Amino acid sequence: MHVVDLLARSGKLEVAEKFVEEKMERIGEGDANVWRALLAACRIHGKVDIGKRVWRKLANKGVPDYGTHVLSYNMYKEAGWEAEAESVRRLIEERRMKEIPGCSSTEVNGIVEEFFDVDILHPKAQELHKVLDSLLCVMYLVQ
Repeated sequence: MHVVDLLARSGKLEVAEKFVEEKMERIGEGDANVWRALLAACRIHGKVDIGKRVWRKLANKGVPDYGTHVLSYNMYKEAGWEAEAESVRRLIEERRMKEIPGCSSTEVNGIVEEFFDVDILHPKAQELHKVLDSLLCVMYLVQ
């Protein structure tokens, strides 16, 4: 995955796609992550033609996750490919896909706390969100 991710992020999408096709004969659950990384890079670099091929490979193999569908939808929408975006949106609705809340963990006062991104009922929710906000600020400063 690392080779594909590095190639894709650097904009060498055709090379990354060829690498995946030659080195990986099937899309299993682990291999789907490699294709998702390539799909994400296609969105970032605006290479919708390659992204469409990658999306079809994932869809034809029945990769059912909401995130991959939303990634494809956003790629099409941002490129102005309205018909394709609408097709993906219909698939999401037909399959009644729902976003699964992300789970995060952080260490607070030496104790690892785990929570969901929409978890306002966690006893330390305010403290956890302050830590996350601080981390986000640092990440944006580094970029």
